[in-house]
Amino acid sequence: MGRAALVEMQNADEARTIIYEIRNSPFMISSMPRPVRARPAVVGMFDDRPRKPDRTIMCYWLKSNDPDFEVATKMKRIVRNHAKEANFLLKRQLEEEEQLAIEQS
Repeated sequence: MGRAALVEMQNADEARTIIYEIRNSPFMISSMPRPVRARPAVVGMFDDRPRKPDRTIMCYWLKSNDPDFEVATKMKRIVRNHAKEANFLLKRQLEEEEQLAIEQS
């Protein structure tokens, strides 16, 4: 589970409104308040975001005889495994929270 998130809004007014709402209303999951904080981003808070103007992401298809094909295939498998593990852990955590809510009620 992530502990922090960068949320970009369309304009500064929307960002101020969201920050105000989060600070003044409890965030609830399964009828239990969760501690959530919101604050506006400042320069230097995120080293790699927003993306630097000179940095570009290039996407292209690799052929099976390309030397990087095997590396890309391994990375793809690892990403899938990580996604499955994260999904399993999230489901497990939700089950534990539901059991806790039942016990507390």
